[in-house]
Amino acid sequence: DIAVNPNNPKKIFIATGTEVMEKSYGYGLLKSTDHGKTWQNTGLYRAPSQQQITHRVVINPKRLRTIFALVEDSLYRSYNGGSTFEFLMEASEETANWKPVQMPQMVMHPKDTSVLYCASYDFHADEGGAQIWKSKDGGNTWQDITPEVKPTSDKFYLEVSPSTPDKLYVRYRKYGESNQNHFRVYHHSTNEWNQAHSVSMSTGRFYGPMEVSPNDASQVYGAQVDLWRSCDNGKSFVKRGCHGFQYPQYQKLHVDVRALQVQAYLSDNKDRVFVGNDGGIAKSYNGGKTWQNLNGPGLFITQFFGIGNSDLNPDLLVGGTQDNNVFVKNGFTDHFVQKTGGDGGDCIVNPQDPDHVYCQNWSGPDGGFVTMTSNGGQQWQYLRGQAMPPDPQYQVRRPLRFHQNTGRFYVGHSEVFKSNSYPSDTNYKQLSHLEDTFRFNRNLNILAIAPSDTNVIFIGNHSTTWGKDKPRLFRTTDHGKTWDNITQNLRAIHCRRMSQLLIHPDSSNHLWITFNDFSNSQGQAKVFYSKDGGQSFHDFSTGLPDFPANAIAFHNKREGVLYLGTDAGVYYRLQAMKGWKCYNRGLPPAMVLDLEINNQAGKLRAATFGRGIWQVDLKAH
Repeated sequence: DIAVNPNNPKKIFIATGTEVMEKSYGYGLLKSTDHGKTWQNTGLYRAPSQQQITHRVVINPKRLRTIFALVEDSLYRSYNGGSTFEFLMEASEETANWKPVQMPQMVMHPKDTSVLYCASYDFHADEGGAQIWKSKDGGNTWQDITPEVKPTSDKFYLEVSPSTPDKLYVRYRKYGESNQNHFRVYHHSTNEWNQAHSVSMSTGRFYGPMEVSPNDASQVYGAQVDLWRSCDNGKSFVKRGCHGFQYPQYQKLHVDVRALQVQAYLSDNKDRVFVGNDGGIAKSYNGGKTWQNLNGPGLFITQFFGIGNSDLNPDLLVGGTQDNNVFVKNGFTDHFVQKTGGDGGDCIVNPQDPDHVYCQNWSGPDGGFVTMTSNGGQQWQYLRGQAMPPDPQYQVRRPLRFHQNTGRFYVGHSEVFKSNSYPSDTNYKQLSHLEDTFRFNRNLNILAIAPSDTNVIFIGNHSTTWGKDKPRLFRTTDHGKTWDNITQNLRAIHCRRMSQLLIHPDSSNHLWITFNDFSNSQGQAKVFYSKDGGQSFHDFSTGLPDFPANAIAFHNKREGVLYLGTDAGVYYRLQAMKGWKCYNRGLPPAMVLDLEINNQAGKLRAATFGRGIWQVDLKAH
């Protein structure tokens, strides 16, 4: 969230933090006094290792040094422009070291700024439900005004309009519903709720914000997968943004609207609507009838989960993205071309035939899973072996692997499956049966096959957000006939999130494993190294900041050179070095989720979540 001082636009407050790949953290509330060129901490600074999200910041337009901020499930207030804050209220208590309730919503009465409204988000709505509170004295005291909702709601969206300042507009969804939305209005003067209006909207799992026109309160906008608009106070809605995989100007609106702002019109009685979605930024000057893409040539914000390239074709680069699926750059084009729709994940190129490319896809039948091309990315088709059941955790980033020497293809699914060099729908074979033997939780995200010995394979899973399933690490030395649980050999694995395991190209005994979470140990416990095939591990993290480590790569043509992708950029380490050193070299601040080395091109390539793909020459350090 962002708040700009209405009398001095140089002064900006930004509420930091988001949830990415099941990681939640930020820097608390930051402040700028020079249009955002530089930023300073406020009295609500939060270290990333605290893993807290600041949801909302509101400036009192009548008392500009009075600032309100919502952090996690708590409300704070400052009377001195953000230098110090006082605690006002809390939505919930911690349960088993985890807060199931957050407080992301707050709005202020447009005229009487002593009237405030807050709303919570309850992850377990079946046990209690979200709530709405009201204060009439600037936040000193609060009253629960939650309307009776059966079954309970998991989240309330709040909005007010200057045209009807005494009305609070509320949008919610009942627990267990997916496509049904409900709208109610609360009257401040009478403390009464009007009758709820229920409408059907295609939301799926996604549930976005709401806005009310500042000039005409009968105009209500509801955002989710698509953007919807009501002209009758929320009684009925029509789409004002038809999603599609391509995004031509003035026609379609990209899916998953995450930010929404409606500005007052001047004289033409048409709302100015701005949206931020998984495709970037768009605007409409006619209430959402037509749209214009505002990304332009310089807004590099694609969120990449994984990339793949080829030494045989150094001009080929593919990447799987958040809600923009697979992008391809090949010799026939000098730019990236979007080839499929939905979400993309890991990508890999057949090392013996670069025309064959495979990517994880989350939008096909039963979650899609694997999409492939046999002509370098020009046409794609869905591919999933008959031996593989529908993926129960299809929105977990699954690993795809080719063995460099044998050409065999391996897929990390609910179990491990393998195929030959050219997978089809019928030639997959299940290689592991861990669910039956070890009660494996199916969140498989670790898969590594030793380049020097195909009999040696490591697989692992991460823990869930709620900590119900613990991470575990397994190893086979006979190509899947038997598996050993070696979790106890790596003590740091307890309740941690493994992100990648890398095996030395010439020795199956030497391996590294990374963790993409916070260890609360000043940068330690991010990378572990084993020189005995996983029988023992030691911390290999000296020199790293306390940020998640996501990807690791070994430069074959320079013995002992490791590269590490973290949420703070790229780091490298030579065999003779005692610790890691930063190797960003012009890379913008970004989460690096995947690394690829192209020996033919002499490039290290980094996939970032939010700043596109970057590359740098592999030069002597």
